[in-house]
Amino acid sequence: MALPFTNAQLDAFFNNGPQMGLPAAVRVRLANEGLATVEDFEDFKQDQLERAFKNMRTAIPGIPAVTARRVTTVPAIPAIPPCLVSARCALRLSVASVVYHYYSDIGRIQTPASMDYTNVLRGFYVEWESITKLMEEDRPIVPVLSKNNTPLKWLESFKDCTYRTFGVRNCPVSYIIREDDTVPAEADDPLQAGRAYGESGSVIDEMIRRLNHTDPLYKSDNALVYSMLEEATRGTIYGPTIKPYARLKNGPGAFQAIVQSHVGDDKWEQVKKNKLNFLMNTKWNGRTYSLDKFTGLHRSAYVQLEEAQEHVNFQLPTQHSRVGFLLDNIVNNDPDLRAALASIRVNTDNMRDDFEAAVAFMLPVCPYSKQRQSQRGGRRAEISDTQLLGKGSSATGVDL
Repeated sequence: MALPFTNAQLDAFFNNGPQMGLPAAVRVRLANEGLATVEDFEDFKQDQLERAFKNMRTAIPGIPAVTARRVTTVPAIPAIPPCLVSARCALRLSVASVVYHYYSDIGRIQTPASMDYTNVLRGFYVEWESITKLMEEDRPIVPVLSKNNTPLKWLESFKDCTYRTFGVRNCPVSYIIREDDTVPAEADDPLQAGRAYGESGSVIDEMIRRLNHTDPLYKSDNALVYSMLEEATRGTIYGPTIKPYARLKNGPGAFQAIVQSHVGDDKWEQVKKNKLNFLMNTKWNGRTYSLDKFTGLHRSAYVQLEEAQEHVNFQLPTQHSRVGFLLDNIVNNDPDLRAALASIRVNTDNMRDDFEAAVAFMLPVCPYSKQRQSQRGGRRAEISDTQLLGKGSSATGVDL
């Protein structure tokens, strides 16, 4: 709920040029429509504002005085002339309405500072327009769990899907499955100076972090998340995991059931062990696949270790360690490749501490790739010789 604005603050908000900039006559007519204070925005969203602007274009007739026996018993009420709300004022009032309800939804108090148009609301509107465009886009396809898309792989893609899926509260439904459903106290998460958000860093992330789970519209978004999970698990061995949450369409409950049953810390612990073992012990001899593929597998293993670190406490390999693992597991004696490895080992151009630089330096001398190119070149040379040797040279009587 908004803090009461003083009369001076109300005048500044509605009349000052850098704020709403309403002429006196427009403000009077707007007050007659019911929007006289900042708190009145509670009953004024876009439709109500447009209706008020339309009403204000019509004059209100005056009422003559009532007299009895030459004594005026009821004074006359003067007519109120029509007035027009300029496009600029209409836009600013609309933005103020959106911001007012946005603050209410995320549990923040509307203050003169947080409702300042020039310093806060204008910047908010830029972000809000981009959010509105995102809401108009088609919903993304829900990633489905499968043999190849295991829960560990699926989890992040599903979170990304919820981040790009908007519910009825004009917010990504990822707010439904956030880890903590409580809203931080404003004292613990104050607004940044000149911004309509706190430490979340953006308007969209502020809603994800602070939208409550008690609003009546929450039920619709909750059911949407459950439907997405049902689609992701339909016909799989993971379907029974969320079945207990079907009756109430409990999205957070179903999501946590999948995480706890199939994406627990023990699973990430195993990922850590497997990927560290790969980095440290898997050899490459250049006989079955290219160095480019081998370094790509190293890169992928490290990315999965980064994901595992969010769930299991361990030290990620440093750049120096990553390069060392790669060098130690290359067991090919090609002279060009050995020379490249030697240059990296002596830290030429700081490659010993830069995985990507070391990879870029090695790939041009990959013996597997050179051999493949040589074989293709030889085949082309043989095919290019089309001289007929005659049937007499063939045991089958066919020209060679």
